[in-house]
Amino acid sequence: MCFDNGIHYSIGDTFRNGSFRLTCGRDGIIIEGCYLQNSGDYLVAGESRIVGRQRHECEVLGDGRVRYQVKVIGCVREGQHYNIAQVFTDKHVRYQCKNDGSLDVLGCVDDGLFLDLGRDLLMNGMVHRCYQVDTTTFYHNNDISWNKTLTKDGHPELAFGKSQFFRRISNKS
Repeated sequence: MCFDNGIHYSIGDTFRNGSFRLTCGRDGIIIEGCYLQNSGDYLVAGESRIVGRQRHECEVLGDGRVRYQVKVIGCVREGQHYNIAQVFTDKHVRYQCKNDGSLDVLGCVDDGLFLDLGRDLLMNGMVHRCYQVDTTTFYHNNDISWNKTLTKDGHPELAFGKSQFFRRISNKS
């Protein structure tokens, strides 16, 4: 005989308590598996199953406990789902979805120009820059003018003109 949440069960009875499928055994209550979220279907302890964009896991821990987890497959940003390895752009930042569900910032995009994170690009008299400070990604460009002054090694010295564009474009979450 087993007793759970104020109810008596006979040996061999199977019942539900939260996410867990339990059976009354000779030595007490046994965790048989985990019920899928919002469902009557269940997983046997140690099993996992993919349903839609979610991986349901009924994991047996080292100490004999059982844990039920639901993990999103891929990444979610601002309510949008992305597949593992998928590359996408959101608010001028190019991301790639990693295996663990996190996002890598690849770089910045502006008017079709892609610039790798941490790089500077001199093009048509403009210096374009994409960089990160802590978890915030920045993109800016500056008009440059050439001075007639030379550096010690004989190269023209750059003088930065007025900034044309400066944008704080992302916070990693």
